[in-house]
Parts: sequence; C-alpha cells; structure tokens
Amino acid sequence: MDRLPCEIVTDILSRLPIKPLVHSRCVCKTWCTIISDPSFQLNRAANTDPDLILHCKPLCQRNKIFFAEKNHQTIILKPKIIDVSLFDSMSLSYEINIMGSCNGLLCLSKRGNKRRNINIFNPITGEHQQLPHCTLPNNCKRITKYMSGFGYDVSMQQFKMVLLLFYRPFKSINVQKEVQVYTLGSKDWRRKIGNVPNLSFPNYYFPKYYVHVSFVFANGSLHWIAIDNTSSNPKSRIVSFHLGVEEFTVFPTPDSIGQNSDDPLKYWALGVLDDRLSLLDSSSRQYVDAWVTKDCDGKTSWNKLFSVRDPLVSHRLVRPIQVLKNGEILLTRAFPCLVAYNTNSKEFRLIEVPLGSFEPIPFVATLISVISAFGMNSDGEKLSCRKRKQPS
Repeated sequence: MDRLPCEIVTDILSRLPIKPLVHSRCVCKTWCTIISDPSFQLNRAANTDPDLILHCKPLCQRNKIFFAEKNHQTIILKPKIIDVSLFDSMSLSYEINIMGSCNGLLCLSKRGNKRRNINIFNPITGEHQQLPHCTLPNNCKRITKYMSGFGYDVSMQQFKMVLLLFYRPFKSINVQKEVQVYTLGSKDWRRKIGNVPNLSFPNYYFPKYYVHVSFVFANGSLHWIAIDNTSSNPKSRIVSFHLGVEEFTVFPTPDSIGQNSDDPLKYWALGVLDDRLSLLDSSSRQYVDAWVTKDCDGKTSWNKLFSVRDPLVSHRLVRPIQVLKNGEILLTRAFPCLVAYNTNSKEFRLIEVPLGSFEPIPFVATLISVISAFGMNSDGEKLSCRKRKQPS
C-alpha cells in the first residue's frame, strides 16, 4: 500500500463501510490524515449508498434512535442503538425530534420543549453542538407552527439550518410567516422577512403515529409540499429553498396528482431517489404513483417512475426512501414497515425490522467533525479564518 499513489489509496478508503473506516485511522498517520480530511468525508458521503436511521415512535421507546446498516443482499442488519444521552439534561417527557439529516450529521430537538433547543449530532463520533436560540419576531404573540430544513451549501462549503416560523402577531388574527437561516459556526440566526411564498404549508398528525411530511434536501435545495389557496380550485405546489442564494422558488406537482381524493395531501410524500426529488401519490387508495423530477433547459418537470397496485401499499401513505444497489426501491408506509419494490418484476417484498413503530431516514455514516463544522478546534476555540460573505 505504501507504493500506491495517494489518489488510489484515497479511493480505496472511500469505499470502506464506516466501521472498517474508523479502524483504518489507526493503521498509519497517512491514512489517519486522509480519513480525517473533511473533503474526504464529504466526497465519500456524496458517493456512498445510504444506510438508515430508525427513529422509534412507541411511547416506551420514543427517545431511542437506531442505526441500521444494509449488507450486499440489501437486507437490514440488526439495528444498533445510538447513544442520545446528551439529551438527558432535558426532561425525558419530551420526545426527540429528528429535524434533518445531511452528510452524516443529524439535527435533533425535543418536541414539546418550549425553548426549542436544537443540536447538531454525529451519531458515529458522538460529537454534538447546540445551536443558539433563534430570535422570535418582536410582534410575535404565539408560534402556531414551525417547519425546518437542514442541508449543505456546496458553494459556501457550510451546513445550514432553516426554520419557517408561522406566528400570530399581537392585535391580529392573521398568521404571519418568516424564514430564519443559521449557518453552522456563525453567531446568530439571520431573519429573511417577507421571503416566504404565500402558500399553505400543512402538517398532519395521525393517532398513534406521527407522519413526517416536512422537508426533503436534494440538489442543494430544501423542498416542502404546499397548497396554493389563492383560487377557488386549490392546487398543490413544491416550494424549494436554495441554500446557496437563500431564495424560494415554486413549481407545480404532476397534473394528475390528487384528483381522486377529497384530502390528497394526506397521501403525498416527498423523497430522494437516485439524487432526484421524488413524489409518491397514494391518494387514489387503490394504487400508488411514483414521480421523479427532471431538469430541461432550466425548467423542472415530472416523469412517472411507476404505478402499482398491491395490498402492501394500497390504502396507505407511502414514502420513498432510496434506491437500493440491486435496483429495488425502498419504501415505507404509514403503519411503519419497510417494503422493497422491484420495478422489473413488479413485485414487493416486506423487510422485517424488529422495532415496532419507527420512521426510517436515509443516512450516510461519516466521521465529519461537528466541532470543525462549527469552525472550532478540538478545545472548543473559534478558528481564525477568512469570513465568507453570507447571502443578504
């Protein structure tokens, strides 16, 4: 190995699963330097087939998060519990909420905690760092809802956290909207007033199960499903927030979506399949339509990936998780279970996970340092670096 060019050694190391990669740091100083390089970890994350984070929902396990690796046969291995004792300082009556996942980092908070403490956490290294509290608008009487997003700005090479705040002002019954952006390592949140599209952003909570219909991060942007209520015929829309320019764009969903349901949003779900934004529509309650985006001359359009009718997925909210190495598409349904769909044979197979109710989240395990992502050294001191200009 000593005689191999550094590029080849780097390529070999980037293909290792996370556990052998951790052990490889102890082989020699050269390997440790390569593996510890943030650029190596980010490149590996971009080219590695994701594993899964399993977020348990039952009352008896609501503060438990598991890491589940997949082997070459795409069968989920025995999930390993992640130590989240860093939250023990908060009341255990609060449920841990995963607000986002990107490049091996999780964004965690406690649902029901009025202070809304937000932590960035690497479950592999155990490193974590709390974000400063966002500043509420001066005229805010009550927060009615907030939606979140977490992603990586490639142009700035920085992680960013986004909050969409919906609040009721004093002496008004009209709900106001505001977006706040936090760049990891900066001092404060940045408020972007008047920048949120005038659309409805619904969330749905079903008895016993929380259905995640918040953001998806793909191609440098955060995406949400929204409804345009400005006409007598409400239309569904995809709202995107680009982390580089920090601006919103809006584009339509497929024309045929939701035509057979009186409340179709309960049956729509966003995901990422082969690095493309995807949308599953099960509103007909008889079959499931899967769509993926394509860009042509700067315009976004939709291609139907498949349409299936099967007892495993019919009559349920179905969410796309990822494309497996063997070409199968991993899906999850509202009564939590994992299902793999083979687009060639048109067959489903049920993947058993012994955890009861859970939410699966695609996750690439990395050794990215949370401390360095915040621009600090190992002693918690701020690193001196050239300040990057933030979008206004």
